[in-house]
Amino acid sequence: MLIQHDIRVDEAHQDGYTPLHRTVWGGKSNHIETAKILVQDGAVDADALDAAGFTAAHHAAERGWDEMVQALLHVGADPNIQTRQHGDTLLHLAVKSQKPKMVRAVLVAGGDDTVKNAKQLTAHDLAEQMPSAEVRALFLQSKESAKGEASNAPDEL
Repeated sequence: MLIQHDIRVDEAHQDGYTPLHRTVWGGKSNHIETAKILVQDGAVDADALDAAGFTAAHHAAERGWDEMVQALLHVGADPNIQTRQHGDTLLHLAVKSQKPKMVRAVLVAGGDDTVKNAKQLTAHDLAEQMPSAEVRALFLQSKESAKGEASNAPDEL
């Protein structure tokens, strides 16, 4: 309704948060649809940073909300934007959540496991420090499928 009446919904409030960021905070399943509508209609940038340097997807990952992370990735959120303070990407935050479904979604969406955060750790490095064997295994699977794709690539002439 707001978008149809040319009311700007992409502007941050005085506290630096956009309506998309606030939608993620709500944590209710109907907020997923709201986030998709905001981004799909082009009214909101899925990668807008809040005052703290986080995207909406970063906040969703921090909260362990894998369905919201997947929805934002589906509508074009960039998985490789780094947070301002710690330099974590969405993949770093997904690993910290220890939710295999979220980690898999970020990897499939192009999450780069070679990006280092402020502590000079990649998401794979972080995974090695975490208790979830399933999350660690996802990185091995990702590496193996990348090797398989490289070996199936046509030779250059």
